[in-house]
Amino acid sequence: MQITIKVFGKLRHYMPAGRSAGNYLLNFKLGETLEQLLKKLPLPKDRPYLVLHNDNKIDLDQLSLTPISENDEIIVLAPVKGG
Repeated sequence: MQITIKVFGKLRHYMPAGRSAGNYLLNFKLGETLEQLLKKLPLPKDRPYLVLHNDNKIDLDQLSLTPISENDEIIVLAPVKGG
């Protein structure tokens, strides 16, 4: 099965060239978790990021407990700083 992950902010610079509007298409198997899926992305290990799964923020310690399905919406973005 395939799923589209949307990557925003500075994290888009780590994605392969030619991706449309930060969308990244990945193959996955039924029963895989969000953690397994994200390991397939070339995200830097030393940069923080936020994960939204079907409009819900997922704590990083919950990624291995979150199963994915074909029609899920997954968004990965760098935290926004401001003041």
